[in-house]
Amino acid sequence: MSSGNSFSAGWVWLSVLILVILNLGGAGQLFALTEFSVGEKMEFAITFQGLLVGHGYLEVCAKETFNDREVYHLVSIAQTEDFFSSFFYLKDRVDTLVATDSLETIAYEKSAHEGNNYEHIKVVYDHEENIASVDGESYRIVPGSRDILGSFYYLRTIPLSVGDSFVLPIYQGERNASLYIDVIANETIDTIAGTFDTLVIEGRMEGTDGLFSDSSEFKLWLTNNDKRYVTRIQTSIVIGTISIDLINIE
Repeated sequence: MSSGNSFSAGWVWLSVLILVILNLGGAGQLFALTEFSVGEKMEFAITFQGLLVGHGYLEVCAKETFNDREVYHLVSIAQTEDFFSSFFYLKDRVDTLVATDSLETIAYEKSAHEGNNYEHIKVVYDHEENIASVDGESYRIVPGSRDILGSFYYLRTIPLSVGDSFVLPIYQGERNASLYIDVIANETIDTIAGTFDTLVIEGRMEGTDGLFSDSSEFKLWLTNNDKRYVTRIQTSIVIGTISIDLINIE
């Protein structure tokens, strides 16, 4: 498995969610929200320099059983608008299974069509042995590692306060990586989905290639309540600013 240094539109949607990953190693107490609602779906508009280029979706699809464990089936989809697809076609789908009792990532699968590139990867996690099985090969992972999507949902159960800082491990079949997170402010923002009181988070990813390479910085707005909905995500690249904004919650 390799991760190229070229611009990958899929990372605009998927990797920016890294910002919302926190793994406190049991140090924090969970919110009253300890069970997600099957059928919950969030829709986002992805814009570049104010131009709509695509949409993203996050969904809790179902409760299932995998390797004798009850899991939530989580899905993330990113796709370009028809007009923008003529310049760069993108359709990425991530399916993640997380244990209902601990929200540990149990399995991760990504299918991506980005420009002329196609990618498919499946990872199964063994947290007792700290090993991930990737397309039949075994790799050592850092204890407590999760994938991006599963870690996002784990975050929504954790209390956050301005001034909090974290470093945590990520693995989803590319390499072990580290995420540095700082909760920096409270802010009220307006979106198509409504007006929200939010916590503002800054993050930096190290140990990965592509758009979010070493020392890349991001900004995320999460609702300041027990739901922790994503309302806005922004990052700057050499040629402009990418923004992901909440437009609907079901």
